[in-house]
Amino acid sequence: QWQDDTLHRYNSMGVWQETFTIPTVSATRNIAWDGTNYYLANNSTTIYEVDPTTKMVTGTISAPAAVRAMCYDPTLDGGNGGFWTNFWGTAGSEPLIAISRTGATLATIPFADHGMSFAYGLAYDATSIGGPYLWGFDQSGSGAVIKQFNIASGMSTPVSRDVNADF
Repeated sequence: QWQDDTLHRYNSMGVWQETFTIPTVSATRNIAWDGTNYYLANNSTTIYEVDPTTKMVTGTISAPAAVRAMCYDPTLDGGNGGFWTNFWGTAGSEPLIAISRTGATLATIPFADHGMSFAYGLAYDATSIGGPYLWGFDQSGSGAVIKQFNIASGMSTPVSRDVNADF
């Protein structure tokens, strides 16, 4: 539940499974998954690692900038995994920042390359031909455009979708 303490879990068919809270974490804005644990961001420089069974914080990562959008990328840090992050801040200035599991900056994609003024969600894609790619949800322009980015170049590809048209 956006910017709230409450989380809802659904199965792959969209059927509600449970509602819960994570003690000590509030105002969750983004969730990432590494195949074992959840990582929650709440618009601060702290990323919370959460055990999905106990629903308790098991660790934290100090990011170099506030995190509002985030996704897990298993290829970062020499295959140790890490996170692509972004803060929805001043339009036209926010880079995408790749960080390790310890919070060290690994790479940046400047705004001039990715072009998302108000990135609010990120996803890692290792299955599309020609990838891997990042996908970003951009709230600039029409307010709801999903864009694909080549990780190696940082540049957007011609693949995008204005999801407002779906409504």
